[in-house]
Amino acid sequence: MVATVIVVAVTIALLTSRGFSSEDARAQEPDPGPSVSATTPEPSPEASEPVTVVAAGDVACDPGDPNLRAGRGIAQECAQHRTADLVESIDPDAVFGLGDLQNDDGTFAKYREVYDDSWGRFYDITYPVIGNHEYWSGDPDGYFDYFRDRPTGARGNGWYTFRLGGWQVYALNANCAYPFFQSPSCEPGSRQWTWLRDQLHDSDATCQLAMWHEPRVSSGPHGPYGRLESLWRLLDDAGVELVLSGHDEIYERFGPIGRGGKPDPDGVRQFVVGTGGDELYEIGPPLPGSQARVEGRFGVLQLELGSDDYAWQFRSIEPDRVRDSGQDRCVA
Repeated sequence: MVATVIVVAVTIALLTSRGFSSEDARAQEPDPGPSVSATTPEPSPEASEPVTVVAAGDVACDPGDPNLRAGRGIAQECAQHRTADLVESIDPDAVFGLGDLQNDDGTFAKYREVYDDSWGRFYDITYPVIGNHEYWSGDPDGYFDYFRDRPTGARGNGWYTFRLGGWQVYALNANCAYPFFQSPSCEPGSRQWTWLRDQLHDSDATCQLAMWHEPRVSSGPHGPYGRLESLWRLLDDAGVELVLSGHDEIYERFGPIGRGGKPDPDGVRQFVVGTGGDELYEIGPPLPGSQARVEGRFGVLQLELGSDDYAWQFRSIEPDRVRDSGQDRCVA
């Protein structure tokens, strides 16, 4: 027991050190070795304790973006430092990064230059998912290299699962066989589909949550995504409570969504939170099932995950105010 406490204390001290010293693993040259296993467990709060989570995607501007303006941005772009300040004020137990965390292409050098100087301060509590911009350099190596000390799933796959409090969380790769990316398939019988089916079957958690980058449904300019239907049906059939996504740079909350992306009281609630700092989109006519929308505001989704319930708030940065909130119980 004493040895375990010493190891944990040393690990925390190393992870919480900031900057790019020679000891900082993220500041060194990328390690070509394998990433964290898809099912590597991590310490989490006891199941009876509520867990505070902050989630958002589409975070850091490209270093060459003319609107970066010394890292502080303008009204509609490059607000990654301001959203990071908001996250810090919330002081969450975990941060869910919903993809496109570094734009325009997630190279290791760009992650170091912009993302690390903003949301990188939460590195040791971040659980990322891979977005389409992580592939735009030609491969997603920058993402796997930067997050090599965090769960990412096997290199090139990008899916993994972990327990956080009483919740089972599934981080998935929604870049389903893009014709111009070397991304995995999501179709029945594919490696990711088979893995998710088996994980859902084996889970004994009362409450379950999935996160990926592209949304199944969205009233923004890029939704809905029909190619996610096969994975969505697995989540729906397993009684998963929540799916978190980004990609469309808006905030939108949907009521329960079932097969075909249609409202279903027994379906899965979905949030689109592409408001982490990069830029903002306009919202079109609301799709069926859309219950709340926030346009033109950077911010984050704050979740309080209880043993058998959850509550949400969308908190914006100008000013810091709650623009959507609610609560619900997990379906046993």
